[in-house]
Amino acid sequence: MDNSPKYEIPWELIADSLTGNLTNDGEHLLKQWFLLDPENKKKFLKIQELWKNSTEDYKYYRMANEDEAWKALQVRMGLNQHEIEKPKVIRGDFGHRRKFIRNLLAIASVCIGFIAIIWYFTVRNNPDVFITESTGQKRVSLTDGTVITLHPLTRIEVPQGFGVSRRTVVMVSGEADFEVVHRSDLPFIVELGSTMVRDIGTSFIIRREDNMIHVAVTSGKVAFVRTATKETKELDAGSSISFDEQKKEFTSIKAIESSGAFEKMMMFENTPLSEVIQSMQKVYDIKVEITDDIADKKLTAKLYGMPLDSAIEVICTSLNLEYSFHGNIYMLKAKSSQ
Repeated sequence: MDNSPKYEIPWELIADSLTGNLTNDGEHLLKQWFLLDPENKKKFLKIQELWKNSTEDYKYYRMANEDEAWKALQVRMGLNQHEIEKPKVIRGDFGHRRKFIRNLLAIASVCIGFIAIIWYFTVRNNPDVFITESTGQKRVSLTDGTVITLHPLTRIEVPQGFGVSRRTVVMVSGEADFEVVHRSDLPFIVELGSTMVRDIGTSFIIRREDNMIHVAVTSGKVAFVRTATKETKELDAGSSISFDEQKKEFTSIKAIESSGAFEKMMMFENTPLSEVIQSMQKVYDIKVEITDDIADKKLTAKLYGMPLDSAIEVICTSLNLEYSFHGNIYMLKAKSSQ
């Protein structure tokens, strides 16, 4: 997950707050953490609740009274006070041992509370993580019907409870194609550290590389937001934009086909095969030759992230072509009739 303060839980400040040792500076820092994300305040209140529940019995350990406990046992056993002799107390250090045991139980209670807190935030709330290798792709279907196609070297995290109170995923690295099921009451959000993309009913692609985040919209509309300042760029279908994380600024909005940042996206909409081949040769650094009779055939396909052989197969299947490989050159032609 992103290493920004938004995702880090300030355990020391929280511990000081729970034990009444929070300084004014610490209180100020804790409030700043609350302001980073509304969910942070909810996390704190949950930790506070777990802490209270785990320590509320402590006072009873401190107030433990041996005589009262013995009388209660006699009542439960149906005995009167003369029918059974109270156990003799061996003098010496037993009183200290009893106090030690009582304190040990109290400490154990507190430790159990801490274990519950740690479990809640490090196990129960662990996100589902989806990762692709350098040559692989992965198609992930979320509970709301949204489909994410992860291209090579991509990592996406889906928090537990996705779709209940919010629909947010975290894109850590790589490139992914999002086919979002729109909900006006619960927008779909992709968090990208210093920025986020909010769906307004759409399909879009995000690519993270170095200090740049690139977004291209293939249908519908998205809002690309700089988190710190709320600066927002709305993109319609067919447009793209980039955000420089180092300079902290957006580029101008461009049409996808004229955007150098998306040359490698390999998205084609009714595109002549001759132009498709030109793009493929640049992206895959190969030589492809086609016959004149198929140059004007139109292709609609998304080839981004596909291995070369898979991309060739998609083109041939879509346009009823066949290919052969001679030396370092791919040869495409119309499929011969059988």
